[in-house]
Amino acid sequence: MFKKLETVFNISPSRKIKTLSKGMKKQVAFWLILSCNPDVIILDEPLDGLDPITRRNVLKLLLAEVEERKVTVLVSSHNLRELEDICDTVGFLDKGKLVLEKKKVLYNKKAKIVLLIFAF
Repeated sequence: MFKKLETVFNISPSRKIKTLSKGMKKQVAFWLILSCNPDVIILDEPLDGLDPITRRNVLKLLLAEVEERKVTVLVSSHNLRELEDICDTVGFLDKGKLVLEKKKVLYNKKAKIVLLIFAF
């Protein structure tokens, strides 16, 4: 999986992470996460720092993992609009408690992506 994703992210594995831009570091993080083939992926502001094309590609990769391997993805984000179309459950947390949970009916896929929005 690591080698397959190398062509997707187009970043040399020999590059030192500290020399990469914020967006490239985020891509490396996704590359490493997906290479581990986890059953659950927990993401905090996952698309922050990514350009629009890379955002779309990362979302496609996550959705493919959900479809093919039945991975569960938990996403914490303040950007509801960016992620609401791909999530099947949206939850609002306030002071560590789930105050609202909304399940969505998705007609085009079987997803297990949960978006959590935090109130402070």
